[in-house]
Amino acid sequence: MATTVYGWRSWAKASRNKEIEIGTIKLKEWIIYLLIIILGTFGWGLLMNNIHYLFPQIFLQKASLPYIDAFTAVASVIATFLLARKKWESWLLWVIVDLVSIFVYFYKGLFVVAVEYIIFFGIASYGLVHWINKKNRFDVKNLRP
Repeated sequence: MATTVYGWRSWAKASRNKEIEIGTIKLKEWIIYLLIIILGTFGWGLLMNNIHYLFPQIFLQKASLPYIDAFTAVASVIATFLLARKKWESWLLWVIVDLVSIFVYFYKGLFVVAVEYIIFFGIASYGLVHWINKKNRFDVKNLRP
């Protein structure tokens, strides 16, 4: 929720001045985001893997796919943050999250939710292609004298 509010405020502030340009993540940033995703997935997955021991009255069963669920949660937060910063790679991360989620929900037998994620995958794929094309047009336009 906090990343969504951050994005809304950033885009609203920028729209008063000028449009935020679609950007690219530098290699150093990619490494940082990947480390956050890996460490966050491990930490969150560890918690979810053991939460039934910590709160047995609330969580009666062990989580079925704690680390995969942790990955989709952590990667979704990073993707939302990158989307707020208008980085085209946010859509690439959403495509990955959606693909993982499709398989998870089919595996768990939640077919309606899996279909919902197929739709999300289509939206993310469109966003990825659209933002790459828009960024490339902007970059080419700025190369002209």
